[in-house]
Amino acid sequence: MDAKKGFLTSVDGKAARPDKWPAFSIERENLSIHGSDAFRTFAGCGKVSSIGSLLGGHMASMRQALVDAVVAALPVAIVFFSGWAYLSSYLGLFDVDATQVSIPFTTVLVYAFIPLKSWVVLGYLILCLGVAQYAISRAKPPAYFGFASLVVPAVALVLLLFLVQWAARVEAREMADFVWKGEKSITIPVLSTQESPDAAYSVYKQCQNERRLRQIIGFTDQMFLLCRDEDLPCWRGTMFAISNSGVITYSAGRRYKPAAGDERCGS
Repeated sequence: MDAKKGFLTSVDGKAARPDKWPAFSIERENLSIHGSDAFRTFAGCGKVSSIGSLLGGHMASMRQALVDAVVAALPVAIVFFSGWAYLSSYLGLFDVDATQVSIPFTTVLVYAFIPLKSWVVLGYLILCLGVAQYAISRAKPPAYFGFASLVVPAVALVLLLFLVQWAARVEAREMADFVWKGEKSITIPVLSTQESPDAAYSVYKQCQNERRLRQIIGFTDQMFLLCRDEDLPCWRGTMFAISNSGVITYSAGRRYKPAAGDERCGS
């Protein structure tokens, strides 16, 4: 074929018959069309593959960042839950709703270690760490993101929260027993002299003089005190809420039910 004119030539250089030209021309055009379509198809596949790889890498990065954020925030969340479980259980034994009290975040963190130091919680954490270390040493890297690797830690976390709540209730009951049995230190805050005398103030002064006041808990804005009953000190009493300015803001009678078989009572 003559490259310049586009004609067909024979081996000896002479022009081929004209009736053969259209067939080759059509065949050449068809080849050109098919070749162009094939090129576009391969080019499109290359672009889709590149976009898929880019999206896959981006999703993997987002997943890793999410996992890192959850792992970093999880210990703080567990500690906060532990402190809140303890305080809500402890205040509930005196019929105080923890959601209606302004509790500082630092106070929650301080009380959080009371349930966490329970031997049940510590033993469970040690067991979980041992199982996790064994699973990581035996599993292959792709197995880290399997279904079991998501369900098992979730179940372990839920069990941990139940154990923490149980330990918080046990420790709260023990601390409440200290208050009701008079084993906690005597606390006598100074009241404001501008407060008008009323029934609550008179009862408070009588409890103060007879040294029957015990501190339940103290916050930055107020303090809760218990005046143990004179006749039934371990079962009845009067609770006072005193603001940081020395004013009695709330008082109410309280009754307590000791644990079964525990009849000890201090003076």
